[in-house]
Amino acid sequence: MFALCAAGVVGLVGGFGSSEAVASPVLGEACVKKGRTRKVGKRTFVCRERNGQLVWVNKKAGSSTPVSSAKPVPAIELNELVIGTPKIVIVTDSSGMKRYVGLSRTAGGVIAFDPKCTHLGYQLEVSGGEWYCDYHGSRFDGGTGSVITGPARTSLRRYPTEDRAGTVFVTI
Repeated sequence: MFALCAAGVVGLVGGFGSSEAVASPVLGEACVKKGRTRKVGKRTFVCRERNGQLVWVNKKAGSSTPVSSAKPVPAIELNELVIGTPKIVIVTDSSGMKRYVGLSRTAGGVIAFDPKCTHLGYQLEVSGGEWYCDYHGSRFDGGTGSVITGPARTSLRRYPTEDRAGTVFVTI
Protein backbone atom coordinates (compact mmCIF):
# COMPACT_ATOMS: atom_id res chain seq x y z
CA MET A 1 0.00 0.00 0.00
CA PHE A 2 2.80 2.40 0.91
CA ALA A 3 4.53 1.67 -2.41
CA LEU A 4 1.37 2.55 -4.33
CA CYS A 5 0.94 5.83 -2.43
CA ALA A 6 4.60 6.72 -2.95
CA ALA A 7 4.32 5.96 -6.67
CA GLY A 8 1.26 8.24 -6.89
CA VAL A 9 3.10 11.10 -5.20
CA VAL A 10 6.13 10.63 -7.45
CA GLY A 11 3.80 10.57 -10.48
CA LEU A 12 2.15 13.84 -9.43
CA VAL A 13 5.41 15.58 -8.63
CA GLY A 14 7.08 14.29 -11.82
CA GLY A 15 4.23 15.36 -14.06
CA PHE A 16 2.70 11.91 -14.49
CA GLY A 17 0.01 12.07 -17.13
CA SER A 18 1.44 15.10 -18.93
CA SER A 19 0.15 15.21 -22.50
CA GLU A 20 3.10 17.11 -23.99
CA ALA A 21 6.53 15.57 -24.43
CA VAL A 22 9.42 17.96 -23.90
CA ALA A 23 12.10 17.49 -26.51
CA SER A 24 15.53 19.09 -26.36
CA PRO A 25 15.65 21.91 -28.90
CA VAL A 26 18.15 21.85 -31.75
CA LEU A 27 19.37 25.09 -33.31
CA GLY A 28 17.41 25.93 -36.45
CA GLU A 29 14.69 23.30 -35.89
CA ALA A 30 11.04 24.28 -35.88
CA CYS A 31 9.42 25.36 -32.60
CA VAL A 32 5.80 26.09 -31.74
CA LYS A 33 5.44 29.20 -29.58
CA LYS A 34 7.31 32.44 -30.19
CA GLY A 35 9.25 33.59 -27.12
CA ARG A 36 9.27 30.17 -25.40
CA THR A 37 12.65 29.33 -23.85
CA ARG A 38 14.31 26.05 -22.94
CA LYS A 39 17.52 25.50 -21.03
CA VAL A 40 19.73 22.53 -21.89
CA GLY A 41 22.86 22.32 -19.78
CA LYS A 42 24.45 25.77 -19.82
CA ARG A 43 22.75 26.82 -23.06
CA THR A 44 19.44 28.63 -23.33
CA PHE A 45 17.32 28.38 -26.48
CA VAL A 46 14.50 30.72 -27.47
CA CYS A 47 11.79 30.28 -30.11
CA ARG A 48 12.11 33.15 -32.62
CA GLU A 49 10.83 33.94 -36.07
CA ARG A 50 13.41 33.58 -38.85
CA ASN A 51 12.51 33.82 -42.55
CA GLY A 52 8.81 33.47 -41.78
CA GLN A 53 9.15 30.33 -39.61
CA LEU A 54 9.49 29.78 -35.88
CA VAL A 55 12.83 28.13 -35.04
CA TRP A 56 15.02 27.51 -31.99
CA VAL A 57 17.94 29.92 -31.68
CA ASN A 58 20.72 30.33 -29.14
CA LYS A 59 19.46 33.05 -26.79
CA LYS A 60 22.95 34.39 -26.10
CA ALA A 61 24.04 34.55 -29.73
CA GLY A 62 20.59 35.23 -31.18
CA SER A 63 21.38 33.15 -34.22
CA SER A 64 20.06 29.91 -35.64
CA THR A 65 23.44 28.79 -36.94
CA PRO A 66 24.47 25.45 -35.47
CA VAL A 67 27.57 25.45 -33.28
CA SER A 68 29.44 23.01 -35.54
CA SER A 69 29.52 23.48 -39.29
CA ALA A 70 27.33 20.90 -40.97
CA LYS A 71 28.97 18.55 -43.44
CA PRO A 72 27.35 16.01 -45.74
CA VAL A 73 27.17 12.55 -44.15
CA PRO A 74 26.28 9.21 -45.77
CA ALA A 75 22.67 8.17 -45.16
CA ILE A 76 21.73 5.27 -47.45
CA GLU A 77 22.50 3.56 -50.73
CA LEU A 78 20.30 4.99 -53.49
CA ASN A 79 19.15 1.52 -54.60
CA GLU A 80 17.63 0.96 -51.12
CA LEU A 81 15.06 3.73 -51.74
CA VAL A 82 11.93 3.01 -53.76
CA ILE A 83 10.10 5.86 -55.51
CA GLY A 84 6.93 6.69 -53.54
CA THR A 85 7.97 4.80 -50.40
CA PRO A 86 9.41 7.14 -47.72
CA LYS A 87 11.86 5.68 -45.25
CA ILE A 88 13.35 6.73 -41.91
CA VAL A 89 17.03 6.02 -41.31
CA ILE A 90 19.50 6.79 -38.53
CA VAL A 91 22.61 8.74 -39.54
CA THR A 92 25.59 10.02 -37.60
CA ASP A 93 25.82 13.77 -38.16
CA SER A 94 29.05 15.74 -38.56
CA SER A 95 29.26 16.27 -34.78
CA GLY A 96 29.03 12.51 -34.09
CA MET A 97 25.40 12.51 -32.87
CA LYS A 98 22.90 9.90 -34.07
CA ARG A 99 19.88 11.50 -35.78
CA TYR A 100 16.74 10.29 -37.51
CA VAL A 101 16.35 11.40 -41.12
CA GLY A 102 13.31 10.87 -43.34
CA LEU A 103 14.12 10.12 -46.97
CA SER A 104 11.87 10.09 -50.04
CA ARG A 105 12.90 9.17 -53.55
CA THR A 106 11.03 10.98 -56.31
CA ALA A 107 11.48 11.19 -60.07
CA GLY A 108 13.54 14.33 -59.41
CA GLY A 109 15.90 12.74 -56.89
CA VAL A 110 16.08 12.15 -53.15
CA ILE A 111 14.62 14.55 -50.59
CA ALA A 112 15.58 14.44 -46.92
CA PHE A 113 13.37 15.63 -44.07
CA ASP A 114 13.47 16.06 -40.33
CA PRO A 115 10.91 13.34 -39.44
CA LYS A 116 9.36 15.31 -36.59
CA CYS A 117 5.80 16.60 -36.75
CA THR A 118 5.74 20.37 -37.10
CA HIS A 119 2.74 20.51 -34.74
CA LEU A 120 4.42 19.43 -31.48
CA GLY A 121 7.62 17.69 -32.58
CA TYR A 122 6.61 14.04 -32.22
CA GLN A 123 8.44 11.41 -34.27
CA LEU A 124 6.70 10.66 -37.57
CA GLU A 125 5.97 7.26 -39.06
CA VAL A 126 5.50 6.11 -42.64
CA SER A 127 1.96 5.07 -43.61
CA GLY A 128 0.72 4.49 -47.14
CA GLY A 129 3.49 6.53 -48.77
CA GLU A 130 2.94 9.50 -46.42
CA TRP A 131 4.56 10.84 -43.26
CA TYR A 132 2.10 10.33 -40.41
CA CYS A 133 1.99 11.61 -36.81
CA ASP A 134 0.45 8.93 -34.62
CA TYR A 135 -0.23 11.38 -31.77
CA HIS A 136 -2.54 13.96 -33.32
CA GLY A 137 -3.11 12.66 -36.86
CA SER A 138 -1.19 15.15 -38.97
CA ARG A 139 -0.27 13.80 -42.39
CA PHE A 140 2.44 15.06 -44.75
CA ASP A 141 3.05 14.33 -48.43
CA GLY A 142 5.67 11.58 -48.71
CA GLY A 143 7.56 13.29 -51.53
CA THR A 144 7.35 16.97 -50.68
CA GLY A 145 6.78 17.14 -46.91
CA SER A 146 3.79 19.45 -47.41
CA VAL A 147 0.93 19.26 -44.91
CA ILE A 148 -2.00 17.14 -46.10
CA THR A 149 -4.06 17.30 -42.89
CA GLY A 150 -3.46 19.05 -39.58
CA PRO A 151 -3.30 20.05 -36.85
CA ALA A 152 0.21 20.72 -38.25
CA ARG A 153 0.30 23.84 -40.43
CA THR A 154 3.95 23.90 -41.50
CA SER A 155 5.70 21.64 -44.03
CA LEU A 156 8.47 19.34 -42.84
CA ARG A 157 11.94 20.82 -42.58
CA ARG A 158 14.13 19.71 -45.47
CA TYR A 159 17.82 18.85 -45.49
CA PRO A 160 20.11 19.20 -48.52
CA THR A 161 21.01 15.91 -50.24
CA GLU A 162 23.48 14.79 -52.88
CA ASP A 163 24.14 11.54 -54.69
CA ARG A 164 27.78 10.43 -54.68
CA ALA A 165 28.30 7.33 -56.80
CA GLY A 166 25.07 5.72 -55.61
CA THR A 167 25.31 6.78 -51.96
CA VAL A 168 22.92 9.45 -50.69
CA PHE A 169 24.60 12.07 -48.50
CA VAL A 170 22.58 14.39 -46.25
CA THR A 171 23.66 17.68 -44.67
CA ILE A 172 22.01 17.98 -41.26
